[in-house]
Amino acid sequence: MPETESHEISPELINALTWCKPLADYSAFKMNAVIDWVELRIKLKNPSNFDTVCKRMGIPYAAPLDKGSGGAATEFTLKIHDPTSWRSIHSQLERLTHDHPLAAPPEVIGIEVALDAYSKANDIAELQDMAKRFYRTSACMVSDVRRAAAGYKGSGKPLTTESDITRALKEGFNVYVGNKTASEVQHIYVKTTDNGGNPKSHWFLMALMAVTSALT
Repeated sequence: MPETESHEISPELINALTWCKPLADYSAFKMNAVIDWVELRIKLKNPSNFDTVCKRMGIPYAAPLDKGSGGAATEFTLKIHDPTSWRSIHSQLERLTHDHPLAAPPEVIGIEVALDAYSKANDIAELQDMAKRFYRTSACMVSDVRRAAAGYKGSGKPLTTESDITRALKEGFNVYVGNKTASEVQHIYVKTTDNGGNPKSHWFLMALMAVTSALT
């Protein structure tokens, strides 16, 4: 019998025949998953003021919820940015509560978790493509609402197609999934400045999803 002829099949052909897509290559990026901020509601045994809460805890703002005529309040909402652990959050709270005791345990009312992708080549086109990839491959979208805005305020321009998303990212807009007042919002954008608006030495992109939950 004649010897059976064999041919090597390329991975590309196997992918095509089985409808498999090659795995995405993320080697051009440095990835970080971080908690950007945790929002708390606290209740003090005795009234205090905005300045005391902010200065003691080292935060820029605290919103009084039951402000009296003199401006003092017992209930506040506030955000702790860049926490490294629950221990770090408790440590920051203790700067206030060691002599302003709590009337009840603090309640977590919001959290923002971010997936950051840094381009090793500082390539803005790579980052825009990655932002689009975050949108396309997200396993869970919290809403059917899609909007583009320069900032969080304002209703933003509705987005209806994937090309709308791509165009918005290339034009420097923020893409939001969900309404402003929703308990869950996803936020995808390319960021090239620090929080003070100053240019960064490296381009970087962040995709964020804010989730509101209660402390149990």
